Amino acid sequence: MKRSVVIPLFMIFVLLALSVRAGAGAGGEADLIVISDASVQPVPPVSTGTAVYMKLTNIGAGAGAEGGDVGLVSVASVCCRAAELHRSSGGGFMKMERVHEVVIKAGETVRMAPGGLHIMLIGLKEPVRRGDTVPVTLTFRDGTLVTVSALVGTVTSGK
Repeated sequence: MKRSVVIPLFMIFVLLALSVRAGAGAGGEADLIVISDASVQPVPPVSTGTAVYMKLTNIGAGAGAEGGDVGLVSVASVCCRAAELHRSSGGGFMKMERVHEVVIKAGETVRMAPGGLHIMLIGLKEPVRRGDTVPVTLTFRDGTLVTVSALVGTVTSGK
């Protein structure tokens, strides 16, 4: 392939990997969610855990078959022993707690960002390095699944 064709094809792949329409064609809640800015916090090679951040936008118009609130109920990744939804909070000290459901209301965006809601990857099987992509599977309340490729590097979802 000529160099001029390789670069545009690479850019198309990157754009698709960073912004996907969740579960397109899968039916159910996943069809109402647009996922963007999926990123993984870079960590030192000795770390056994890291966080994943992203934006989840519910494009549903309201209650009923056209789309209401969507519930994200679990997460998983082949790169680690376990993955969980977490929220960081704190007054005088930071505290992290597991979240059992993240509700994305119709027409709204939920931002997973440092210091707040995030996906925790626990027991990494291999170090994650800047530039790697990590597959993360999201499970919604109605059982639909979406796998997102999150890029290890600069975290942008909180902006």
